[in-house]
Amino acid sequence: GLAGSGAASGYAVGAWEFNALLLLQLLGWVFVPVYIHSGVYTMPAYLSKRFGGNRLKVYFACLSVLLYIFTKLSVDLYAGALFIQESLGWNLYLSIVLLISMTALLTVTGGLVAVLYTDTLQAVLMIGGALTLTIMSLVKVGGLEGVRTKYMQAIPNVTAIMASGNFTYSPSCRIEPKPNSLRILRGPLDEDIPWPGFILGQTPASIWYWCA
Repeated sequence: GLAGSGAASGYAVGAWEFNALLLLQLLGWVFVPVYIHSGVYTMPAYLSKRFGGNRLKVYFACLSVLLYIFTKLSVDLYAGALFIQESLGWNLYLSIVLLISMTALLTVTGGLVAVLYTDTLQAVLMIGGALTLTIMSLVKVGGLEGVRTKYMQAIPNVTAIMASGNFTYSPSCRIEPKPNSLRILRGPLDEDIPWPGFILGQTPASIWYWCA
């Protein structure tokens, strides 16, 4: 996730969230008025109304479902089931079935209203938890200056990594923080997040993700 990427490569992953902040304004001021005026609620319905026919609508709907399953739903289910397994000792697959069943029951019986209330509560908990964790972390390391200093001194224990059974490590892996770790937009040849790739490559994909 973003936290792991930030620990591994530095501040650059924060660009994803700044990008989302701007593109959500684009969604609210440009895309949503078009959707409302068209009288549609989904992008497949808009495409069908804009270009006619059902093939494009069905194609985009199927593509969106598949992408959501493989990029979002699978990760969310695994993370939730892993938490249940570690905290309660339940079987991983049983936990996944439980999560799916609870979600389906909530959505089917409560409808969109139940989803809205749940999302609102989750947003409050997530924002409150994130702010609390941020403040506690900054106090622990000595503020922003402590983050800058201690991050550049942070080197993982390779021996502990190998002992834990993580065989993805190799001598070619970078274990020392990069000199530009505290920069968000990096040079065009950066191996992690070069600014041309981010602005010209990621932004169009993010427009689809946030605005479609």
